[in-house]
Amino acid sequence: MQTKSASAAPNTFIKDFAPLYEGRCKTCYMREEKCICELIPKIQNLIPLTVIMHFKESYKTTNTARLASLCLQNSEIVLRGLPQRPVQFDSILKPDEEILFLTLNERCETLTSELIQKIEKPIRLIVPDGTWAQAARIGKREPALTIARWVQLPPGPPSRYRLRHEHHEEGLSTLEAIARTYGIIENKEIQSQLETVFEAMVERTLETRPKNRTEIQAKYR
Repeated sequence: MQTKSASAAPNTFIKDFAPLYEGRCKTCYMREEKCICELIPKIQNLIPLTVIMHFKESYKTTNTARLASLCLQNSEIVLRGLPQRPVQFDSILKPDEEILFLTLNERCETLTSELIQKIEKPIRLIVPDGTWAQAARIGKREPALTIARWVQLPPGPPSRYRLRHEHHEEGLSTLEAIARTYGIIENKEIQSQLETVFEAMVERTLETRPKNRTEIQAKYR
C-alpha cells in the first residue's frame, strides 16, 4: 500500500530502569537467559509512531509498547502522568499531519485500508499505553487530542497476551494493537514481524513462571 509518511520522529527511549532488575537484559528487560534481543527486527516504518505511555508502565517488564518501539525505528515514547510534567502536545501534533489516535470510543471510525487511501496529508499514529482504564482516559483528559482522527481496529482474533489478565473481551496488548494497525496503514510484513517478537516475549516470560513450567515442559516433550 502506498502511504504518505509524516516527518521522522526520533526513537525516544524512556528512563532506563533496567538496573533495578538484577539478572535482566538492559535492552529488552527479559531475564538474561531468556533475552530476545536477537529476535528484535529493525523495522523502517514510514508512518511515525508516538506512544503516550502512563509513567507507571515505564518500568514494568511485561510492558509491550517499549518492545514495539525497539522494533519500529521511526517511533517515540512520551510519558504522561508525571507530576508537574504535562505532555507537550505542541511538539507532537502538527497541523500539516493527519493524526490517527488509536482508541476505543463511540466517536471512533473503524480503521481500514480504504480510509487510509483517502487521507491526503502525511500520517502520524498515536497510541495510548497503560492499563485499560489509564489508556481509555487519555483521550478525555488531553483536550489537545480532540483535533486527532479517532480510530479503532476492526474486529479480529482475541489477544494472545497471557501475561496479564484482560477484563475486556476486545482488549489487546499495546504491541498487538500496534502490529494490527501497521498491517492496515502500511503492510502485513510489519505486522508479522511485530507479532513474531511478541510471541517470543510471551512464551519466554511464561517459561520463567513456576506455575506454568510443568505445562510448558509437557508441551515440548
